[in-house]
Amino acid sequence: MDAGAYRDVRFNHRALRAFWVATFSAWESFRVCAEGGTDLTRLHCLLDSVAAILNADDPTTVQLPPGVPEPGQFVDRGEDVQARAASELAVFATAWALLHEARHIQFQQEGTSTIEDVNADALRAEELACDDFATAFILDGIHQYSQSQGESETLVAQKRQTGIFFALFGMTVIGRGRWSESATHPSIQDRIQTAWGRIADRNLNQTAALLGAGAFMTLDQVWEGSPHFPAASNRFPDQCCNPTA
Repeated sequence: MDAGAYRDVRFNHRALRAFWVATFSAWESFRVCAEGGTDLTRLHCLLDSVAAILNADDPTTVQLPPGVPEPGQFVDRGEDVQARAASELAVFATAWALLHEARHIQFQQEGTSTIEDVNADALRAEELACDDFATAFILDGIHQYSQSQGESETLVAQKRQTGIFFALFGMTVIGRGRWSESATHPSIQDRIQTAWGRIADRNLNQTAALLGAGAFMTLDQVWEGSPHFPAASNRFPDQCCNPTA
């Protein structure tokens, strides 16, 4: 996904499918951690699928791994609760990425975009501002939504925060090899740290933090030295892989 021309978000199936499968890999990463497992076979399969989608001439020809439905399809909970959970979280993860691009367009329309700026600090600051916008858009209406739907505000916050954490996981997977700071973007680690801080300021949901921490901890087993999740080292060190503790 990319924002440009002051009004358009350029979108293709490659972006959607990559984020969709990357979210399934985030769920699998957490599952392995939470269950104390060591079998990373399925996680490798999911990560390989993301790479294949990114590199294929036609991403729609890449067969999705077993248990991963087509984007936008939701299996019945009774049939496969794992796939249903990952699918619902993938909606929020992909939405977060889309909202990030929408904010770039707003900056362009306001005449405050740094898209043509040669100042690297300004360019990186706009990227973080777009991340902030996407995070706020998803989280700020939780109370009103919960009240109108009769849903638990805690559970709605848990789901939405987890979706954002999984979006950060997806960026980490999709951006493999480009994790460091560049002339236009902050490092993936800085983006994770900043987004986590914004969520913590809004009342961090502990279960969502455990889901994110567990996912990133397992990813480090596969890709040693990959960006880490702040909660894994700062807030819930003893619970990341034991959510019932």
